Formats: sequence, structure tokens, C-alpha cells
Amino acid sequence: MTGGPGAASARATTSSPADEHPGIATPVRPDPARARDPTGGGAGARAYRLGVDDPDGTWREQRQRAVRAHAAAADARRAAEHAEAAELVAAFVAEATRRGLPADRLTALGYDGRSRYRTRLRGWYLDRARTRAVGVDGRFYLLAVPSGLRARLLGAEPAPSAAPLVVGEGGRDGESIPLQTLLNRRLADGDDDRR
Repeated sequence: MTGGPGAASARATTSSPADEHPGIATPVRPDPARARDPTGGGAGARAYRLGVDDPDGTWREQRQRAVRAHAAAADARRAAEHAEAAELVAAFVAEATRRGLPADRLTALGYDGRSRYRTRLRGWYLDRARTRAVGVDGRFYLLAVPSGLRARLLGAEPAPSAAPLVVGEGGRDGESIPLQTLLNRRLADGDDDRR
């Protein structure tokens, strides 16, 4: 015979309600973390906390209004910059015409970087690479087009672009120059930049 009164007493003190009453589940101790966050974390937790902390959606609505206001301000700033740049381009065309600076028949560079295609545009190149120009129509052009047989046979038709106040900003080469400086330089170069 094993055990004794002491062993029986130990078994009695360590028994669970399930031992005394078969069929009753042993209670599970609650997880403190889950008690604080019943969703278990992740996106659901954020949504839960938002719902608890902001039951009427006031914070969410204020946040959305702030995002929309920021986007609207950025759009307005870009529109103002483009308008100012357009005025600079128009002033350049007027001055180039007054000085009798001859306009070139513009060509466009293919995306492959090797082929050039004729266009119907006339204007003034702004850089040695001949990838940026101002047309006699007073518009700013990026002279880069898809390469292909159609462009070779029929010519290219670059669309005008919104002139930037800073040319090359955000480009891969990291080089940028104010548009005003580029236009003044082109006027100062006269015919020298056409060859």
C-alpha cells in the first residue's frame, strides 16, 4: 500500500473543481493583455481602440479634414508655382522675339536615348542635350518621346508640359537649376546654343 494520510491530504488540497464534480470545465485564468485589448492586437486592435476612444468618430473626421486640407494646400501651391513659371516662359518668348533670336525646328529624343525625331514645333532649346525647350507658342516642352517606326516615319508630337520653377528638381541625376536662370542663360547665349 502506497501513500498515507499525508498523501491523501495533498491530493485533496490540489484537486480541482473538475475532480470533485466531473463535467465542470476548469476555469481559465484571463490573459491580462487580452483583457486590455479584446481584439488581440493588429488592425482589429487599432479599430477597436479608435472605437473606444472616439465612439462618435470625431477624431477620425478631424483627421480626414486635416488630410484633405493638406492635399488642397499642396495643390494650390503647385498651381501657383506653375502660373509663375508660365509667366516667366511668356516673358522669355517676348524677349527672344524682341531680340530677333531665331527659333529652331525642334526635334525630340527617343526614350532609347539614341534616336531623334522631327516635330512640328518651333522654339528655343534650353539645354545642350536639347531635351527641354520653349515653343514660339509660349509653352514649355519636355522633348522626350517613345521610340518607334511611327515616330521615325511621321514625326513626334510632344505635348506641352507645366513649366516648373526649378528645372530638374527631384531628377535622378540630382542636378537642378531655377527656370529663371535657365531662361536668362539661353537669352545670353544668343545663337551659340543652337548648334
